[in-house]
This record gives sequence, C-alpha cells and structure tokens, in this order.
Amino acid sequence: MSHIYLLGACAAKWAQEDIGTEYRNSFNWGEGRRLPDESKIVHIVCDRALRGTGLTSVRSLGERVGIVLGGCFGGLASYERFRAGLGKAGELQPLAFSFSLPCIPASVLSLYYGITGPVVSLSTVVEGGGTSALSTSIGLLQSGLCDHVVVGTWYFPSDTALQCTGLTQAMAAIAILSSKSEQLIGSALNIDSATTGAQFNSGVPGITDSLLDFLSFRSSPDTQCLYPLNSVFSASRRAN
Repeated sequence: MSHIYLLGACAAKWAQEDIGTEYRNSFNWGEGRRLPDESKIVHIVCDRALRGTGLTSVRSLGERVGIVLGGCFGGLASYERFRAGLGKAGELQPLAFSFSLPCIPASVLSLYYGITGPVVSLSTVVEGGGTSALSTSIGLLQSGLCDHVVVGTWYFPSDTALQCTGLTQAMAAIAILSSKSEQLIGSALNIDSATTGAQFNSGVPGITDSLLDFLSFRSSPDTQCLYPLNSVFSASRRAN
C-alpha cells in the first residue's frame, strides 16, 4: 500500500463546565449520561470527524475499522474523584475508579459505533501524542488489519495534569484515515504513507498545519471552534 487517505478531521477544546451541555446537545444516548467528561469530549469530536466521510452505517462500522487514541494524563480526573471519596460516608464513587482506566474513551467509541477491529489506547505526552498515535494507525492500515482507522489524541485537565501543564481546557483531536480510495465519496486527501508518525506531515485542508501537529495540539483550535472536514474538503475553517 503506497497511500492512505484522510476522510475527515475535527478538533475542539472546552472549559470543563461546558462539556456536559455540549454532550447533551450532541447525543440522545442513555448510556452516555454516566460517562466521565474525558470520554464525552472524545465522543463529540469523533462524531463530528465522521460526518461526511462517506462511511455508511456509522453505528455498526464492524471489524475492518480500528481505533487508536493517545491520552494525555489518561483518566486521572476520574481517579481523583474516586480518591476524594475514600473514607467519607456516602461519597465513594466506585464507577469513577473504573472510568479512570485510560482505555475508557476508546472503549466508548467502540461500543457506540460498533467497531470490532483493533482498539488501541496509548499513554502520551500532551504535545507528542500525535506521533505515537499516527505511527500505530499507519501500521494497522499497512498490515491490512484495517481499512479505516479512527486516530486521535485527548487531554483533560485533572488536578495532576494542571500542576504539570498549566492547560486549563479539555482538548481532543480526531482524524479518520483509510486505505480504500475506491470506497470514498467526492474528493479525499491522498497522503503518502510514511513509516512513522514523525514523517507523516501532509497538511490538513483548511487548517494549514500538518496532520501530525493537528493531532499533537501544536495547532489547537480556539474554544468551541471546530475544524471538521467532509468529503469535498472545504478550504475554509468553519465553526460548529
């Protein structure tokens, strides 16, 4: 395989207090009510990245689709909520401990979209997560295990993360990559498939930054501002 194709991409960041409202406005999914905010931001951005990709039956994508997500500081916010309730009558949150696992956002996408292919969760640094995620997703496409890969990174400002980074807003960036040009609708960006994420620097239409920078938060969008692409790849940025 000499090329892969970018079908769509989206990135966004929010203040923590806005995430619940944004999620309720985006989904009418009963199971989603209990999700932690870390998973909600990934779910919102993935759904917007999937719009206009030409993929059909997005609630049952199946075994030929994979997921690769890099989480910056993982689910520490959920763990901190669990820890805060230890030894306090009526305040213990066992579900928060389960949600602290770094694989939870990827698992949510797998469940919601019916993805039964490889699902990979990586622990990454804030500005370097795109390299690991892209390299892994390229490997899945080149190996033939997947026809499409949902690849992305996310960050949530837990107390621990705030002490280390000073970044106060939750962020997520998602791209949909494919090896199947004949399945596409309209025009898709043809990207040379380098062997490592560090070499994978083709620009994202309408964003002007490399896909690697896009997924590594080196070109993070303004609050509530999204940069989704569709199958015709409008050259202009647009807000949701």
